Amino acid sequence: MTELSPLTTTPPAASAEDGGGSEGSNSDDVNPTSRIIRNVNTYATLKTVVQGLMDTALFTSNASQMGDLIKSRENLPFTSLQVARVTLLSFSMLFQVVIFCLLVVQGATNIEKMEKDEEKRRKQEDMLKATNIAAIVFSMLVVLINIFVTKLE
Repeated sequence: MTELSPLTTTPPAASAEDGGGSEGSNSDDVNPTSRIIRNVNTYATLKTVVQGLMDTALFTSNASQMGDLIKSRENLPFTSLQVARVTLLSFSMLFQVVIFCLLVVQGATNIEKMEKDEEKRRKQEDMLKATNIAAIVFSMLVVLINIFVTKLE
């Protein structure tokens, strides 16, 4: 099995072994890998897609938990603990739909083809930053909610 090295956005610095570096060079400047991200937009898109797939798996798991909980209590009234679990699962799934929408907006934006006009470009960057922050906040809420759901079992 081949081990992959981490991706970087900067080319590797020449080392003393390669004949291009000096002995007193700063070790922070040396990139230990030759793997370079040639297209930042592709990397960002792949990262967004992977996050979306993980969110889909969690959404499916939450839907399955909710279905099992509702099926197990078809003719019996819900206890307060079960009502809390259904409510938390509902909020988790709602937040996951919001995250999905935010990721679609991020994934549809080609960072290499942003506006040339500085003001329009700044607005696009601010929108991307805002959607990224919102996605992070909602992701944290989903994690916390799912921890509580697990503890309520």
